[in-house]
Amino acid sequence: MADFMGINFMFIIGGACIAVPLLDFLKRFMMKWNGVEVDATVIKTEEVIKGAGRRRIHGDSPSTKGSTYFPIFRYNVEGTDFETEYAIRDTKKKYSDGETVRIRYHKKNPEKIIIPTDRNSIIMNLVVMGVGLFIIISQI
Repeated sequence: MADFMGINFMFIIGGACIAVPLLDFLKRFMMKWNGVEVDATVIKTEEVIKGAGRRRIHGDSPSTKGSTYFPIFRYNVEGTDFETEYAIRDTKKKYSDGETVRIRYHKKNPEKIIIPTDRNSIIMNLVVMGVGLFIIISQI
């Protein structure tokens, strides 16, 4: 395997596959611990069309195979309205426009949100960590 300054490149890739999801777990944990829970309304869902490199507002039109969706939430923090795009995309449209969803926002930066019940990011992080662990073990 190719070495980079005496370090096997695959160890670097494997370590990154473990470190990045761990940072996301830490962020989610801190938001659950320090975040403020509030009801948010889905104002729209945007669709990213695979291979087209473009977005569209998703209404009642049929979904496009391979598209990903992300909701945009509106919520109020101490009298100020925020509209925030949820960073985790999904291959299925989970939320309907006008639906109320419990979110948690960061006390110091209310535009950073998580959906406490969203398991997709947790599952994806576990898969990526497993790949990283496999890469590291295969190099030993």
